[in-house]
Amino acid sequence: MAIEFNCEFCGLLSKHYPGQLKRWKHHFCSRGCTSRWYSTRRKSRVVIAKRCRHCQCTFMIAPWERDRRLYCSPKCRQLFHSAVLTCAFCRKTILKARSRIRKIKNKRQFCSRKHYLRWLKHQVRKGVDSQGYVWIRTDGGTRKFEHRLLMEMKLKRKLRRYETVHHKNGIRTDNRLRNLELWAKAHPAGQRVSDMVKWSKWFLRQYDYKIILTNKTKA
Repeated sequence: MAIEFNCEFCGLLSKHYPGQLKRWKHHFCSRGCTSRWYSTRRKSRVVIAKRCRHCQCTFMIAPWERDRRLYCSPKCRQLFHSAVLTCAFCRKTILKARSRIRKIKNKRQFCSRKHYLRWLKHQVRKGVDSQGYVWIRTDGGTRKFEHRLLMEMKLKRKLRRYETVHHKNGIRTDNRLRNLELWAKAHPAGQRVSDMVKWSKWFLRQYDYKIILTNKTKA
């Protein structure tokens, strides 16, 4: 059975069921009266001014928020409790909570675990691969074999794609210059005499040898 009541905003007589009247503290005849009543109450409520702990700007709060709210926005709260750091790998500016900063000697911080592992990998400058060859990490971050680098320094040029460096004593970690020798594993395609002669001329020109033709034979 519906119960009659007066709207708290317009005073109009209205009806509601007992369950609906118990659910709400204030009773209105329509949604329009509800929104108007709350808007007038919001305008007439008492507010106080407070200063933000981070940006020092003044913002308005309700009296009951005086001890609870210390910042003007969630962003200011995050910035106040965070430290501005730089990733040691990608040099990106990051925000990190002061309680989560690692207390390590070098004080390096990273934006992600992936960049931390990549930075840790680049710190290793020398090692041995699965086949026993010694590799060196260059300034660009790439790995190169030590025996090939030493041979390039000796020849003062880069090795060609068909050239290899051989260890005389068979010990792959022994990269002394007297233990290294240059090998060429290139060969012509096919076994025709004309193809082999043509390739031989090209191969001699690669190493600055002069070609002197004494007689010509028809293939």
